[in-house]
Parts: sequence; structure tokens; C-alpha cells
Amino acid sequence: MTLDAKKCIFGQTFFKFLSHIIDGQGIHPVPDKITVIENYQPPTNRKEPKQLLGMANYLARFFPNYSDILFPLTSMLSNKVTFVWEAPQEAAFQKLKKILPLDPVLMIINPGKETIVTTDASSYGLGATICQKQADGRRSVIAYAYRTLTPTEGRYAQIKKEALAVVWG
Repeated sequence: MTLDAKKCIFGQTFFKFLSHIIDGQGIHPVPDKITVIENYQPPTNRKEPKQLLGMANYLARFFPNYSDILFPLTSMLSNKVTFVWEAPQEAAFQKLKKILPLDPVLMIINPGKETIVTTDASSYGLGATICQKQADGRRSVIAYAYRTLTPTEGRYAQIKKEALAVVWG
């Protein structure tokens, strides 16, 4: 293997990679992405919730219950729904802004440790968490994942939604 010394940086305590900051504690979102969403004004037309969710989806892997928090906003994306910004949408928008400053950290996966996948289903979304057990017995989160149920999946019995979450997770 040959390295180009001009392109190498050694002795760094952190580095940016694909809009993430990776350091000794784990993986963090880039603060610039969080600042943009924190300063975002409430949407006034159909196009703006799509922009907001596009930016916010970058953070989905850092927060649990992401689909539950943003369901009032994602439900507005359908062309069958007229754009109306009401209390549920405003509450979801404010909750998103409230969780952003929490400085989420995801651990880097260690292939030598036991990995646990946890899944859950709500009436309108699926969620999954990948964790690893640490030496002290705590669980460190590697990633969160979520997706919204399709209209057909939303009509499933809850036990079938839970099974779907297991298969999807």
C-alpha cells in the first residue's frame, strides 16, 4: 500500500466524514446541519415540509422514535391532503427543534461484541435499534432506523405490525 503524504493527516482527535464527525466517543451529526433545522421557520406551503423533512431525515439515525415525532409532518406529504399547518404539525416541528441540541452520539460498531437488534411498531411506523453490550453491562446505540407504514400496512392488526417490524429490522 502506498500513501500520499500530502493527502494524509495524522494525530487527529476527530475528523469529518460524509457529514458526520467521528471521534473517540463515537459518531456525531455535523453541527451546521442541526443549526439549519433549528433556524427553520414554520412551513407556509406544501413544498416547505418536504424541504424540512429532507434535512431532518439526515438526523433519523441519531434519535429514537423519530417516525412517531414527525408523523404529523410526514402525513402532510400526500397529494391527497391539503396543506394546513395546525397544532399537531406545530407540536411536531417544535419537538424536532427541542431534541436537536441533545448532542446525540452513536457508537462505532465493534464486531467482537454481542449485537442486539430491538424493533417496535406503532400505529403508523416501524422502528429498530442496533445496540452492543459494553463491559459494564450498559447498551450502546449503534444506529436507529425508522420508516412510516404504507396505508395498507397501517390497517394490519398490531401483532402483524410487530412481526413486520421484526422482519424489517
